[in-house]
Amino acid sequence: MPMQSCEDATKNKIGQNVANYSMISKVAICLLGLVSLFLLFLTIENARHARQGDFAYRYNEVSILKMGINPLDAWHGKVVIEGYQPLRPHRKVLEGSVYQKHLEATGTEPSGGKFSAYSPWGYTLILPLSYLPLTTAASIWFCLSLALTTAGLFTAFIFGKRLRNDAWDGVLLSSGILFALIPALTHMLPTGNWPLVILAALVLMVVSLEKEYDFLAGLCWAMVMVKPQFGVLLIIPFVFARRWKVIATAVVTCLLLTIPAAIISKTSPITLIINIKDLGTGLFGCSGYIPWPITELACKKFASADISFWVLIVSTTIGVVLCTWACWVLRNKSWSIRISAVVICSLAWTYCHLYDYTLYALPLATIFTLSVKSGKYRCLVFANIALVFAYSLLLHTYRETIAEFTGISPSALFLPLALARFVLIPLYWVLPLLTLFLTSRELPPSASCHGKQTLAEKLP
Repeated sequence: MPMQSCEDATKNKIGQNVANYSMISKVAICLLGLVSLFLLFLTIENARHARQGDFAYRYNEVSILKMGINPLDAWHGKVVIEGYQPLRPHRKVLEGSVYQKHLEATGTEPSGGKFSAYSPWGYTLILPLSYLPLTTAASIWFCLSLALTTAGLFTAFIFGKRLRNDAWDGVLLSSGILFALIPALTHMLPTGNWPLVILAALVLMVVSLEKEYDFLAGLCWAMVMVKPQFGVLLIIPFVFARRWKVIATAVVTCLLLTIPAAIISKTSPITLIINIKDLGTGLFGCSGYIPWPITELACKKFASADISFWVLIVSTTIGVVLCTWACWVLRNKSWSIRISAVVICSLAWTYCHLYDYTLYALPLATIFTLSVKSGKYRCLVFANIALVFAYSLLLHTYRETIAEFTGISPSALFLPLALARFVLIPLYWVLPLLTLFLTSRELPPSASCHGKQTLAEKLP
């Protein structure tokens, strides 16, 4: 009797491990999908004021750049620009600055478009849109975000369906991801931030790495580095895998994208890159991208040089060590598993906002796929979906709503909610990483299959 091929054996294993969906399960999946789509519709309806969001800040920063001024200098109060207002710079940054003297002399803040500062290659990517009116540019960006959301959900459905040739897997995967990320999308679509673009780059990077398209993977990494706090940890799995071409491509791409911003602002590109380390100073009065709940506690409430320094050192060490350990343990797994581990560590240890949790779509899709292939740990999939939804919804989105319902002032709720985030951060790390380890352990070694594999079989 001829030996069964590895591909057929894998498909049979997947088909036998998980029973078909019952009628109750199908009804529950349909309800989950309908609720998620309804919430997405409400989100889109409330996203018509993009001019007030993060995209407007990026647009204004590039406009300042075209004046020959480094936006970071303007944000830190070294210059005052008529028609532009720095976005909540930290008081420690403004002490003795030109901006502070202007406030003392006039008694009023400059009115106009708000801005902060960003990575220099991020300026170059927004530069073409800055030559359009803000309303038009914001509309184009909003349409791009909607297109990426639609494409992402459709991709999740197709990928889930192909796992076992069961459409209900696809519906569950796309609905689960959408439900978990609704709070993030509620905050992201109106503001016009970067996470959907970064998520698309991460997915394309995973596919490129699996197919060994290192140049394309490097370009994708450069796109992720628009937010350095998420992209920088990716160097760990690349070093372990000795993918030097990916690293070199990303570094060169970021340098090249910095040159237009440097020429326009008449600033050295090296200076613009080095200035990235000072972005956190403008936000919190302490340098670097440090964990969000710890940032609020240490830098906003109890700010001092000593506390800021030790928070930065300790939290950065924890994040890097955890990511290094996870990438080493998973070094022989597929790239979707390794990149998912990096995303989890990045979202847990670094500075991030609610919209950044959109990146969790990749780990959720990976965890779901692993559970289908192993036939186990389905409960952990739903636990991760619930964790992402609850963590972002209860602790980030509705502080004002909670204050209105309880009668407690939002300022009084700040400290308990920040402490709650601090307590839940370990769970936000441990549960998804534990799920990755458990489900990936059930897969047969990748070396056991030598024939040609489809993408659905390779990922994860």
